[in-house]
Amino acid sequence: TDDACQGNGTDHSIGGWAFVCDRYDDTNGGCRKQITRYGGEAGATNNSMELRAVLEGLIFFFTTMDIFERLYILSDSKYIVNCMKDKWYLKWEQNGWRNSKGQAVANRELWEKILWYVREIGENTIEFNWIKGHNNDLFNETADRLAVKGLEETKEKEKNGKNL
Repeated sequence: TDDACQGNGTDHSIGGWAFVCDRYDDTNGGCRKQITRYGGEAGATNNSMELRAVLEGLIFFFTTMDIFERLYILSDSKYIVNCMKDKWYLKWEQNGWRNSKGQAVANRELWEKILWYVREIGENTIEFNWIKGHNNDLFNETADRLAVKGLEETKEKEKNGKNL
């Protein structure tokens, strides 16, 4: 999964998200199959787009995959990976969606949706791992390019929408 964001934290921010699903398909003699999805949003942040990429990947997986043994989610967001591995979300839920500083957890609605899918799929079935971004990893580079494409398409839509 990956994100792209321009103007992060400003009123005019635009973001993109993407995921790459690489799976082995044992039908027709067996082959690897790569599925990609991407999109974008106005008013996004880096974190919201990282979360959106994970969420969209989980939704895709949940709604289209049959039987599976393990789902590996690779992200260059330590925030997401550490949250899921160290289960920060349990404390957030216990504390009324407040973080360790007593502040409201940002992007709560995205986190809640992610957690719903993780729990439905099975927490012990999903493994989150950190991968260094922009480090020549094929899947991360593909997700990055698609996230930028989502950002650019959203920027163009926003530009054209304001000219109407």
